[in-house]
Amino acid sequence: FVLFVEKMQQMGVPIWGVSVQNEPEAAQAWESCLYTAEEEKIFIRDHLGPALEKRGMQGVKVLIWDHNRDGMFERAALTYADPEAAKYIWGMCFHWYGDPRYESWPPRAEVPYLDRQNSEKRIFELRGCAGFENVRRVADLRPDKHLLFTEGCQELGGRPLSQVMGDWKLGERYAMNIINDLNGG
Repeated sequence: FVLFVEKMQQMGVPIWGVSVQNEPEAAQAWESCLYTAEEEKIFIRDHLGPALEKRGMQGVKVLIWDHNRDGMFERAALTYADPEAAKYIWGMCFHWYGDPRYESWPPRAEVPYLDRQNSEKRIFELRGCAGFENVRRVADLRPDKHLLFTEGCQELGGRPLSQVMGDWKLGERYAMNIINDLNGG
């Protein structure tokens, strides 16, 4: 990390912050690392934080998690509980993925209802964990730390872009996420 920041700065590219690992709980097909909360905390406390400090780079912000909202509170609670690690951490990054209304992989529940306004037609509500409440929980846990939304895109699921152009559900998803995140913290 330190060498990367130094080299980028030498090339005229200022680096204001780094996240330890994008999606630390996702086993990817490309180069990445898996970090538990404990491992990420230890890495920051014993290695990254002191290395940045030793090189006079205390202004480079360190961000944890950089993954979905559903697990962010547990990660923050464990990591921030260690004052030696927390002193190096500027805040937490998070992504919007995990809402089963838009993605095929997260767990979900279909709750059936009878539509009383439409001849008791059978309908269902799709429920899952978008994790909006976790943004507020983390903000309340450590109001001195920052929250930064870092990733959110709509996967096309093999469909051509032309097939989803003009689909306002995608725009509604962006708006719903932005509004909920701003309200959360």
